Amino acid sequence: MTEWGKRHQGALAVDVRELRKDNGEALNILDQFHGRLGATLCGEGAVPPNPDSPEAKELHEIACAAADSHLFNSVLTPNYNRPHQNHFHLELTPDVDWFMVR
Repeated sequence: MTEWGKRHQGALAVDVRELRKDNGEALNILDQFHGRLGATLCGEGAVPPNPDSPEAKELHEIACAAADSHLFNSVLTPNYNRPHQNHFHLELTPDVDWFMVR
């Protein structure tokens, strides 16, 4: 089992494929994120989604808000690599002081 798989089994990581708003509208990462492999997601040098739809902007804002909160040590998005093209990977890593968003 991979290290990533161990984190999921240990309830230290979750893969989020879709977010649902109070009004019932769904934001689907695969269909609406519109990221770019290797692109900077948040902060200085951030690359906007393409196409720059309202749903894509909202998903990028949500991912950056999760990163800014530092609730998770690791926030991986479709910008990170192909295996993450359909979800946000949110992970807690105990006893570390590092943080990453990609």
